[in-house]
Formats: sequence, C-alpha cells, structure tokens
Amino acid sequence: MYFSEFKIRSYKSYWETESIPLSLGVNLLVGKNNAGKTAFLEAMQVSASNMPHRSLRSVPSHGDKPSKPSSFEFVISCRQEELRQHLSNQPFWVHQQRGDEDNPVLHFWRWIHEQERIKFCFEGRSGIQRFLRTEPQVPFGLALMLEANSKAAMARYSYDRDKSEISLHDRSSVASKHHFAFRLGMQHLGRVYRFDSVRDVKGVCDVNVSTELQPNGANLAACVQDLQSEGYRRVKHYNELVRRVFPSIREVTAARDGGRVRIEIWKFDGRRDLTFALDECGSGVAQVLCILYILVTSRFPRTILIDEPNSFLHPTAARALMEIIAEYGDQHQFVVSTHSPLIVSSARSSSIILTEIDNGVSELRTIEPDQRDQITKALMALGSRLSDVFGVDRIVWVEGETEQECFPMILEALTDVKLAGTAIRAVKHTGDFDGKDAENTFDIYENLSSSHSLLPTAAAYVFDLEDKSSRKVEDLKRKGSKVGADVERIRFLDARMYENFLLVPEAIKYAIEQDPYANDVSVELETVETELKNELDRRYREHCPDASSQEWEHNETWLLESVHAAEVIDHVFDFVSESTLELRKTLHSPLMTEWLLANEPEKLRPIANLLEEVLARSVGEDGRELPN
Repeated sequence: MYFSEFKIRSYKSYWETESIPLSLGVNLLVGKNNAGKTAFLEAMQVSASNMPHRSLRSVPSHGDKPSKPSSFEFVISCRQEELRQHLSNQPFWVHQQRGDEDNPVLHFWRWIHEQERIKFCFEGRSGIQRFLRTEPQVPFGLALMLEANSKAAMARYSYDRDKSEISLHDRSSVASKHHFAFRLGMQHLGRVYRFDSVRDVKGVCDVNVSTELQPNGANLAACVQDLQSEGYRRVKHYNELVRRVFPSIREVTAARDGGRVRIEIWKFDGRRDLTFALDECGSGVAQVLCILYILVTSRFPRTILIDEPNSFLHPTAARALMEIIAEYGDQHQFVVSTHSPLIVSSARSSSIILTEIDNGVSELRTIEPDQRDQITKALMALGSRLSDVFGVDRIVWVEGETEQECFPMILEALTDVKLAGTAIRAVKHTGDFDGKDAENTFDIYENLSSSHSLLPTAAAYVFDLEDKSSRKVEDLKRKGSKVGADVERIRFLDARMYENFLLVPEAIKYAIEQDPYANDVSVELETVETELKNELDRRYREHCPDASSQEWEHNETWLLESVHAAEVIDHVFDFVSESTLELRKTLHSPLMTEWLLANEPEKLRPIANLLEEVLARSVGEDGRELPN
C-alpha cells in the first residue's frame, strides 16, 4: 500500500493544494528553504494538530480568524493481495445489506479478484475522520461514505481461505471506525515513518522496551540488539548497507550494560576496546542507522518520509544512501524533501514535486515524467546537468569552464552584484551557436525554461568574439533574441577570448609559480616580460609586415580582438619552463585572474561592467525585462 494522491487544506503555509499524485519508489519533494517541504511531510503523517493557514488569503483583515481548520484528503492504493490478506486476518465489517437472496459479500470477494489495485479515499487530520469512496466503487453499497465518530448499520463477516468460504457472524449498529475501509486506512497510517532532520537519536536505552523503532529513534539500541537475535544473515545485510554509506564503520552492534543496552560502532575488526559510542559520532550516523534499520526489518510496505538528508550527511554518504533507497523502491514508498542539487541528481526518482511559496502561500506542482526527460536531454545538449542549474532563479551561459570559474571572481571583487540565485555555467560547444542550427540550439534552452519546472526562466549568454565578423555577431544576436523582447540576451566580450585580458607579465609569472609541477622552474619577471613582448612583436609583424618594433603596444584593438592570447601565454609557459609546462586554462586563468584582481583590477573592469549589465537586465518568458 502507498499514498497515490495527497491534498492539503489550510495547514501551515498551505492554503489549498491540488491533489498531488504520488507513486511507489522515490518521490522527491524539492524547493527552497521555507517553501513548505517539512510541512508537507508532517501532513503526510495525518497526525498533525490543527494549525490553520495564516496569510492575507485566510486572514484578510487584522483581528480575523482563519476561515477553515486544517485537513488532509488522501488516497491509499492497495494491491488485490494486500486487501485479501487484510480481510482474511480477522472478521471484517461492511455496510449491512438485507433482503438479498444472494450473498452480496461473496460477489464483493469475486469483485476484489477482478481488480489489480483498489484505491481508498479518506479525509482526516489527527487520524482518519472520514472515509469517502473507493476507486472503482465497491459494489452493492458495501462501502459507503462514513464519518469516524458516527455509527452505521453493519454486518460482520469472516473469510476462511482454506475453504474459500465467507460466513456471516452478526449484524449490528457499530462505530464506523470498525468498517474494513477505516481499518485498512489506519493500518497504513501506522506504517508511515518520518525521519526528522533535526532529531537527536540516543545510543543507549533500557533493555525491556519495544523493538518497534520509535519515531525519535530513542530505542534504536534495543532494536539493533533484537536484530542480532534474529540471525546472522539479516544483521550481516544491515552492516553491509551501513558500510556502503560509511566505509570507515566496520560493524554496528548492541551490547548489554546492566539494565541498559548501548550501540557500539566498530572501526577495527575484533577490537571492542576501540569501539565508539553512538553519541560520539555525528548525528548523520544515527539518522542513517535508523533509516537502514527500517529498510532491513520492515515485513510490509511502508511510506517513509525523509526530511533533508543532505542536512546531516556528507555528499558522498548522501549519494550512497539515495542509491540504497532506490534499491528498496519496489517495496516501499519514499518521499524525500531536499533543496540539494546532489540529492536531485543522484536520486532515481519516480516523481518530482516542486513546492514554491508566494506571498505566504505554498503551492505544489508535479513535474511530469516527459518534462523530466526533456529537461535531461536539453541539459545534456548544453553540456550541463540538473544539479548545475537546480534551485537557481536565473542562469548566464558562458564560453567555457574558464569563464565559469573566473566571472564569479570578477563580480565579487569589482561589483556589488550578489550571485545568490544566479548560476554561471559553461555551454558544451560554442560552435553549436555558430552554424546553421544556431536557432535550434537556442530553442533547446527555450524549451527548457518554458517547461515550468525546476529550472530558471531567465537566461543570458556571454561569449568570446573569437574571429567572428561584425555581421556574424549581429546575426547571432538576432537568432538569440526573444520574440517581443528589447533586451539583448547574447553579449560578447570586447576581446577574441578571455585570456586577452590576462596578457600581463606579472600575472603570467604568478600563475607559473603556483603551478604544482613548477617546483624546479626558475621564473624571472624580466624573462616573462621579454618573451611576452617578443611573441607579440612577432605576431604583430605577421599582421602588419611594415610595422615598426613594438608598435602593437599602442594598438589596443589588435591586442584585444585579434591576438590568440591563449597561444601567446602557452608559448611563454613553454619558453620559461623549458618545455616542462603548458597553459591549462582551467588552472592558470583563474590564477592570473586572482593576481589581477589583487593588483591591477582595472584590467578586468570591462568584463565586470558587462556582467553587471547582463545581470541587471534579464528577460522572462513573456519577453519582459526582469529586475536584478
């Protein structure tokens, strides 16, 4: 069994949501901080207290009270075999039917056999208050709408699986909560388990406590001890999973200590004297031990709610945990909340739910599977991943990884622009924007941003001039412009490439000295300066055969727009190091940028001004300018 739909009315930041579809396996609940993720998980326990929504929508005037109490409407999907098992375990109550010559419950049983799945719809808050209906509808009126606090005329039956016989026990007016649908719903709610990201799990507890893991994990030690008593195979599997998340932990055991039992964390095989108490480990270890215990020991399907696993785990451990969770996706339903790109990219999710808050009201929206496929393909075409752009408000696509690294450094040092909510990412092949398919390349991003999904809806592009003619530049700007927009989304550096701004001897010397393989290289500034001038002089004479020596120093346009600066700097690296070093743009360009920002920042001022202008004016889906 699992929740197949969930709807929230007037709970915390939610006013009234749509009915959100859920599935077996991993359901990701994504959104920014304070967007309503934790409130959604609380609601799914259907045990929350009445906490009506408070905003201008529910409390329009000062002194008003919220207009409606909290409630949740949800659908539980049940397999045929699960329902048959539930009805066979004990006598079951259905709505009473009189005067039928044929036994309607027998037809009901046959009807169950015809259904692959049956959905039960409920409404409640602190438990189930109302059973609404089944889908498809149970025949003969055996399951009509019921109020939890009312009574109804019912008949009680039992089913003998060995004889395949259904027997009538009695008829009576009984509390609705005894009806088989109510009991089924409450059974599933009892199997919902929520892991809170901030709970403090203790590693010691009394011996004689329940071995059903408590919601706060307080009896984890007793549970692990009980697991040990069930045989080597299960505890071995448990420890194998623990090691996948935490490779440094060899084993987890529980040992008696008087009337208490405590967890032991083994780092070395066979050395109990070197074990650690759980309280000495980080909170993430305890959280993971609880989650894995539930996975290993559950004998029936559960709905497992995990709040922000990224908040208590290292990225490597979080990725390993999500892989394990996915492996149990055919047995359990998981709803995992996160705002972490790592979790989004590593989870093999069956559904993604986006929660957003606007003017104090949280809204839920499902990202459809076909949309997710389009997003993945489009990002691959642009050389990016979902984790690169998830959770940002806008994105600036740039020439390459060098610009992706250096442009944020320039913005931080030379402007007041804050990059919170903005991503600067490299495109995969800038040549894709030059050819006859340039418009299709731009369309890829348009499709991406118009999918109303996790991705930013505003974009800009900043590219190198390379050797493009002015006509080519204008043509690209036209192809990349948005219909109805007066904002240029494609901008070009006033240089052939970014490295043209880095042709400074001191910066080049600094980058060579910082190279990890330059230990034996002696770098003299005079040598760097002389060879840089010689190489530029040689190239300028090729460009203007009649030019006098070092005339290029007065030709700034040539220096910026014509010189292949990366080749020039690479030549200097090669000469100074006697062919032991070469320019690696993603390593050395950030180092040169670092030196310039500290010593000659005005050299990079043109780039800072361009980026500041780009970020101050972005264009939205409707072509309107978006404010910075």
